[in-house]
Amino acid sequence: MNTDLKQNLSLETEAISKFLRAFGKYVFLFIILFQIFFGIEEMLHEAHVYPETHYGPTLQVEKMVTLTKTTQAQALRRYNFKDANYFYKSLNVNFISAVDKELLHESVLATVPKPLRINARKYVDHIFHFSEKNRLDPIWVMAIIWTESHFKPRASSRVSATGLMQIMPNTGTFLSRLLKRPNDKNLVMQLLVDPRSNIELGTFYLRRLLNRFKSHRYATVAYNMGPRFVSRRIKNKMPVGNKNQYYDKVKRYYRILLSGVHQLEHKSYLEGKKSILKYRPKGPSLEYFLGQDIDFKALPKYARR
Repeated sequence: MNTDLKQNLSLETEAISKFLRAFGKYVFLFIILFQIFFGIEEMLHEAHVYPETHYGPTLQVEKMVTLTKTTQAQALRRYNFKDANYFYKSLNVNFISAVDKELLHESVLATVPKPLRINARKYVDHIFHFSEKNRLDPIWVMAIIWTESHFKPRASSRVSATGLMQIMPNTGTFLSRLLKRPNDKNLVMQLLVDPRSNIELGTFYLRRLLNRFKSHRYATVAYNMGPRFVSRRIKNKMPVGNKNQYYDKVKRYYRILLSGVHQLEHKSYLEGKKSILKYRPKGPSLEYFLGQDIDFKALPKYARR
């Protein structure tokens, strides 16, 4: 009898457990379907009630053509010297690549003495343009022109070096041939007198010297003394540019011109610092809530009657 009761109880408990498991599954599925149904209904309701509600400022959507034109116009107002080889490490090529062209020109020209500034202003655009084209430090190129001709386009030396960058006729003919320009000496002399063509040939020559010697010191001395002189000194293990007046002049003028860039960079830093928002709480300070703003020692211990 007892065994029969035990068997009946075990069967009943097993049936109840099966029922509870099945019931639990159905309840779980019902909850999921309930959430899905009411979630979709709520989304549809919100979309119907608030079809044109905007939180925050309304964004103005511009066409891709307009954005392309804007970025192109901004790019035309700036140079790209990020791949240029700088003469001094203190020149921030990323900064001069982000500044407006006219602002950069004026900052550099402000360091040039007034008697030379008039001519320098005429050719600064060509100097920066061809420096960018040949991946050169524009301040270095400008310092060389200052040393060579003091920004005089018709300057000429005893050995017939001509123009802003004082290019020799034979060197000018060689460079013109490489750039597929006229090779006739008379035409080459006309090119050397033209400021734009002279700067184009001179910067192209500096790029070749820098590629050959891998050093601004050697390239600067080679521009003045010739590449053979520098090659011979290097082969004989002799110093190059240690006591060279020309190289010292270029460095001095470079530092003067570079100071204009540094002043502009510092001014830009100060302007950016002003534009940073500072958090100033309007409510009482933490000392107020902690009671630290009251000097309890100065207060009387007992209230007056």
